[in-house]
Amino acid sequence: PTAELLSAKQPIAFQPVSDSARPTPAAAYKAAGVDHTILLSSAGGLDLYLPGFGSPALQIAMLGGRPNPAIAAEEPLSGTAFEYIGNDRSKWRAVIPLYARLRYRDVYPGIDLIYHGNQGQYEFDFVVQPGSDPGNIRMALRGAAGVQKTDAGDLFLSSASASISMSRPIAYQAVAGQRRNVNATYEVLSTSLGTQSTTVVSIKLG
Repeated sequence: PTAELLSAKQPIAFQPVSDSARPTPAAAYKAAGVDHTILLSSAGGLDLYLPGFGSPALQIAMLGGRPNPAIAAEEPLSGTAFEYIGNDRSKWRAVIPLYARLRYRDVYPGIDLIYHGNQGQYEFDFVVQPGSDPGNIRMALRGAAGVQKTDAGDLFLSSASASISMSRPIAYQAVAGQRRNVNATYEVLSTSLGTQSTTVVSIKLG
């Protein structure tokens, strides 16, 4: 699936979050653009922050997943980042590595979650090992006042401050070295309204 920030057209690079400058207790990696910041949690969740807002505009959480899966940063990028926050030089970070992909191993039994992206599109892939159950995958979309499924099978999430389009999932199976496409679509399991609206979706195959 692809989550596209409609106003963001920046190359994507993921950087580890340090203990001295951790924006939230669960944050493990982040990616920043001109008009947004993405925080990825230790459990594989995604939080979208916008300038001027202290709380996430939108959140995606992996329900029922492993709380602390091993995270592998893959495809190192040539550039580095830096952080000079406050006056305490011991907390400054001059060379922060950047990566193009993050892999959460066994976020569900036998299922890896991979984040990557390009030009403002954040993509996440679920890699399902043989014998594993993709039906375990359930995502909670939090903070969206409206969640609409388009005729094309995409999900459109909107809040007071942001909009995200999640393109219809693409699924395939490798058989004898050949790629065989599998029909896939989002299935809305539940929606609850309140202080923080939450819609739970799964990916239905076949």
